[in-house]
Amino acid sequence: MPRSRYGRSPALDGLRGVFMACFLAFHFGATFLSGMWIAINLFFVLSGFLITRLLFAEKQRTGRIDFLAFYRRRGRRVLPGLFLLLTAVTIYGCFFAPQAVRHRFGLDTLATLGFSMNWRLIALNDQYFGNSLITPPLRHAWTLAIEEQYYVVIPVIVAALCWVWRSRRARVAAVLAAAVVMTVWTAYVADSNPGDFSRLYYGTDTRVTSLLIGTAIGIAFGWSPRGGVPTLSRRTVFVVGWAGLASNVLLFLFIDPYTTWMWDRGGALFGAIGSAALIVALDDPSPSRLKALFSLRIVRQFGRLSYSLYLWHWPVHLLLGTSGILHSTLVTGCIGFAISTVLAYLSNRFVEEPVLHDGVRALFPRLRRASLAVIAPVALVVALTSAVMLPANAGPVASASTRLPPTLVPNQLSYVPGAPPDFGVLGDSVPWYLAKRFPARLFPGVHPVNVAHEGCDLLPLKLATAFGVKDQHAMCAETERTWPSVLRAAGAKVLLVFGSPLLAVPHVMPDGSSAHIGQPVYDDFVLRTLSGIDARARAAGVTQIQIVNVPCREFGESKDSEQYKEIQARTPGYIDEFNDPVQINRLLARWVGEHTDAKLVDLYGALCSPAGYQPVINNLPVFNDGLHFSPAATPMVWRWMLGQISGNWNYRKDR
Repeated sequence: MPRSRYGRSPALDGLRGVFMACFLAFHFGATFLSGMWIAINLFFVLSGFLITRLLFAEKQRTGRIDFLAFYRRRGRRVLPGLFLLLTAVTIYGCFFAPQAVRHRFGLDTLATLGFSMNWRLIALNDQYFGNSLITPPLRHAWTLAIEEQYYVVIPVIVAALCWVWRSRRARVAAVLAAAVVMTVWTAYVADSNPGDFSRLYYGTDTRVTSLLIGTAIGIAFGWSPRGGVPTLSRRTVFVVGWAGLASNVLLFLFIDPYTTWMWDRGGALFGAIGSAALIVALDDPSPSRLKALFSLRIVRQFGRLSYSLYLWHWPVHLLLGTSGILHSTLVTGCIGFAISTVLAYLSNRFVEEPVLHDGVRALFPRLRRASLAVIAPVALVVALTSAVMLPANAGPVASASTRLPPTLVPNQLSYVPGAPPDFGVLGDSVPWYLAKRFPARLFPGVHPVNVAHEGCDLLPLKLATAFGVKDQHAMCAETERTWPSVLRAAGAKVLLVFGSPLLAVPHVMPDGSSAHIGQPVYDDFVLRTLSGIDARARAAGVTQIQIVNVPCREFGESKDSEQYKEIQARTPGYIDEFNDPVQINRLLARWVGEHTDAKLVDLYGALCSPAGYQPVINNLPVFNDGLHFSPAATPMVWRWMLGQISGNWNYRKDR
């Protein structure tokens, strides 16, 4: 007997609960779930499925789709909890956040309100899995942005599909074809932007495949007046369901965050198909052990809080740190789980559900104009953000493309066009972002060759961090292998090698022992590594190496925080060297002094005053997250660096 209407699916609620619990565990320190980031795609598939079949049923039942009613329902579902979170973040940003990062929080808040956070993160080249000292508390709003952007167009898509094709199969085929096209597009983006992981990770276009797969199954299993809701045989449900679950578990356990074939070989599409198979099996009315597993009461209840949990767990995670309580990841994770669940329950019970069912009057029954309850909190958040958290130079930036940025130091050198003709940039994420954001309009004819890569250390060793051994991802080995050929093809004559704060972190030496800056075995390894880079660069046609030393910074954690104390206890001297990298820069200068054809670019001297760290120079925040240069300061830094590059080039030995 075909179903004639949708009921609430306990198994789908349980699916949300199980996967949200795993997702929270991943963020709270369960590092063995290396591929848990792919769970976002499962939620995209589920969202696309649920929304599409509701719209499809409405079109079949009434002959039309009420766009305004749809958007009103979405607003009631999404906005109450989001406003509550933004209020908390705004209060923190205004009164507790460090002055140097308030501008970041303020602009993040406005981007979240406008459901464009994913594109802001792309513009900032935000590293989801990389290193940063200031992790934005609204970073996770990128998923909401993608969903809401899709929800703007999905009613139009469903209406158009129903108007163009009368056959259910044709409609499904059209959506699947679109998913394949977007998969091909994602591969093109991956090949066109090597190393730009943020563009792949946060892009609406690179994530929409999962939503389209959800739309396809929403139409395939959507209600129609003739056949009700299609169902599958019990055998098919069994095979499809367990295969879908197995595919997701394998991805969650064994896929590295930087696995390239997920993007350039269609891996995300196949992952979405596995998620779709699991969703279809759990939604089918046939009883099964799989449905019983996901229908347990505790996971169903957790699943009904999934949106609220997602909103609140990330700020809680940032507040507690990975192992900030009793120096234990397990204890911290359990407490984080508990706090997130309590906050999610309170938000859901007293704010989100009342508004969802009865509108804003459920919260303000005596308010004559319910719209004021929506406008007032938005206006308050925007006003506080604009007055306190936005930087003074947050106005229009068009002029930045037509005039030079301010000088970094008095009487600094100027770049001489063609001196050198081309230069490469090698190092970790700091130089990678500098090159990525190079202001080409300000310096026409200058073409830095970016052979740096985010997340990649200069040393081919594992990091012995305070929280365990950390290896470099697979893309680093590829970058290490290919950078000389890239320089040769570009004809680069100069290579800028950036020193890194990572040199202050202890490393696992080839013999398995741990060593740190200042120990002869470690220092000698650094010097040999630089000599190896020099030899490979010269074999590729480079005639001069310029070493860029490391500027001073300010460690992002408070000295009173448990995480600060733990890092200080487990890796003594690291924080001091990070803040003022005297030993690193002495070692870099030593190598330059031993090689007459090498030159030093003293970035430390340019950015650090006699008093030390300067968070703001020329009214521009120097760093965006405590580690990487801000987009606002990047042109200023480049103007100074180009002068240094030219000056060093003109004094080379073979001139």
